[in-house]
Amino acid sequence: VYSHRSATVSPDGKWIAFIADPTFRSDSIIRAERDSIARLPYDAARDEAPRNDGDIFIIPTEGGEPRRITTQDGTEGRLLWSPDSEHILFSSRLTRTTNNQLWMVGLEGGEPRSILGDWQYEPGAAEWHPHGKLLMSASIGGRTALFHVDPDSGEMEEVISGRRRINGFSYDEDYEKVAFVATSVHEPTELFIANIDGENERKLTGFNDELNAEVAWPEAERFTFESVGGLEIEAWLQFPFGYEEGKLYPLVLYIHGGPHSAYGEGWFDEFHNLTGAGMFVLYTNPRGSSGYGAEFTYSTRGRWGMEDYEDLMKAVDIAIQRPDVDPDRLGVTGGSYGGFM
Repeated sequence: VYSHRSATVSPDGKWIAFIADPTFRSDSIIRAERDSIARLPYDAARDEAPRNDGDIFIIPTEGGEPRRITTQDGTEGRLLWSPDSEHILFSSRLTRTTNNQLWMVGLEGGEPRSILGDWQYEPGAAEWHPHGKLLMSASIGGRTALFHVDPDSGEMEEVISGRRRINGFSYDEDYEKVAFVATSVHEPTELFIANIDGENERKLTGFNDELNAEVAWPEAERFTFESVGGLEIEAWLQFPFGYEEGKLYPLVLYIHGGPHSAYGEGWFDEFHNLTGAGMFVLYTNPRGSSGYGAEFTYSTRGRWGMEDYEDLMKAVDIAIQRPDVDPDRLGVTGGSYGGFM
């Protein structure tokens, strides 16, 4: 059995692009190699070395021999033909711990070109606009945004953003409208639509209107701080229900799982359970979290519970300086990695 995956036909109908093992090895051979290596003790030189596990091939739709057009390290994925059928956009990270990137390669192959260059963040879903620009979503720390990207210059324009989490982007046939689902700290998820340039946004659904009329969802104050090594850390302090100035409230530190998960600008019932009970909820994305680039995400490899612990404690130190936080009533909880912490 041979796995030739992600097959996609060019807009002009002349070519089929797909991803396969660089030397067309069978699945059984690849699996036997991986199983054999997995039994060996860890070896940094071997296990951390760059790998090439998948390349892009093209074949005429009327048949013929496949032709390989990429040879770079990593595993290519998410193939997208350009509207003129002259180029293929794909995503790949060159090594396990480097940024996922958008690349473009021509039909004749050669060196793929990075679209985003040294941009700190990593691309989410991408689409070609019929006129040649790229539509790309991305996590920018704890929020999400939609960008228009010039594939030639890499110039980017953020067109849909705000303090919220957005996903599920879908476009009409003419790419004049974009639909998406969005949520913020104090707004459960709903469906929205906007012009392709982000203008004239409006909410299409009201699934949570009845609930929203009955329940007050407290907002969260976002802040950043400099932690060890000069690294900037993003954090949020969600207020207790019925907050009144001059009163003292207990504070609960929430630690996410992973360690590569992330909190952010989205509605989360667990936080609201605690704020509804009259507590501050402090949550943060210490180093090791996703959404800030691979260097940030993988900075905790081999260092669990070290600098990331200091990130968390610095956030607590900042929060308890507030005159409305009771320093004698502090709690901690969280997800899987939170238990380890």
